[in-house]
Amino acid sequence: MPSRRQKTASTRKAAKLRSWRAWVLRQRAQYLGTVEARDERAAEAAAAVQFGLSDEQRRRLAVRAEDAE
Repeated sequence: MPSRRQKTASTRKAAKLRSWRAWVLRQRAQYLGTVEARDERAAEAAAAVQFGLSDEQRRRLAVRAEDAE
C-alpha cells in the first residue's frame, strides 16, 4: 500500500501539467490540437504519439504553451 507521502508527490506532479498547442509547419501551419505535458519536450513527444505523426511531420512539429501570448 503506498504511503501518504508517495500519493501526495504523485498528485503534485499531475498538477504541474500544462496545456500545449501543437502544429505541423508547412507552407501554412496546420493546427493539430492540444496535449497535456510538463514541458516542451514532453509536449512534442505526446503530440507525436497522440496525433500519429510520421518522422517527417515530427521534424516540422511546433508546440507552444496555451497561456503564452
